[in-house]
Amino acid sequence: MHIEQLRELCLSLPGTSEGIKYGDQLCFMVMGKVFCSSNVKNLDKANFKVDE
Repeated sequence: MHIEQLRELCLSLPGTSEGIKYGDQLCFMVMGKVFCSSNVKNLDKANFKVDE
């Protein structure tokens, strides 16, 4: 998956915003809570926060 595909997927979810946090993490958030992040310098993987 390319970064633009990740952005399209995440930003298609209601109430999602994006921003840079922690210096180098591209983060996708809902109501200020991060649910997905990826290092902007090395976009080879993304981390998702989900319920069990």
